[in-house]
Amino acid sequence: ARMRPMWTATAPRLLDIMSMHRDDVETVRRCCVRLVQLFIGVPSNQDAVGEVGGAAVLAAALQAHSGVEAVQAHGCDALAELMTNHPANQTAVAAAGGIEAVTGAMARFLDDSDVQWSGCAALSNLADMMRLRGRHAEARALLRHAPVESVVQRRFFCACWCELPTDDNILWQIGHACGCGCGNERR
Repeated sequence: ARMRPMWTATAPRLLDIMSMHRDDVETVRRCCVRLVQLFIGVPSNQDAVGEVGGAAVLAAALQAHSGVEAVQAHGCDALAELMTNHPANQTAVAAAGGIEAVTGAMARFLDDSDVQWSGCAALSNLADMMRLRGRHAEARALLRHAPVESVVQRRFFCACWCELPTDDNILWQIGHACGCGCGNERR
């Protein structure tokens, strides 16, 4: 039986392909890229992937290929898009170890802007979900455990903290003249 090309596969089928070929770096990377395309603007694809455990598959892919920059960038991007405006998937990603997978990727690839932007987008979706649910302490805890060494990360973290009730100690730690105009930069 011939395998359908990835670009025509459904979102849940891509998870099957990722699971069957979990050791094939290029297949995993391409599946992540295609999932991002399928998630943007199509909540039914987010629903379908969420219902079949997509958060766990994506988090596992990040952990299995922790040394592969392209998988980390596209995997973080796929997690970010899976969670966009989708509280159930945000909760599933957090429960599946997605926070650790994303922050680990960001820590390992500090100089890779793709990993940093995608990782920040994923963490932003999680922090935003927590903030909107009034879970400010959990959002702070999430942001405290992520690396904040790159310029991208500093801008992201400052923007996230601006949305939470003020915590001067953390703002001092992460402010680093981020340039977002929030006025909370370290002096």
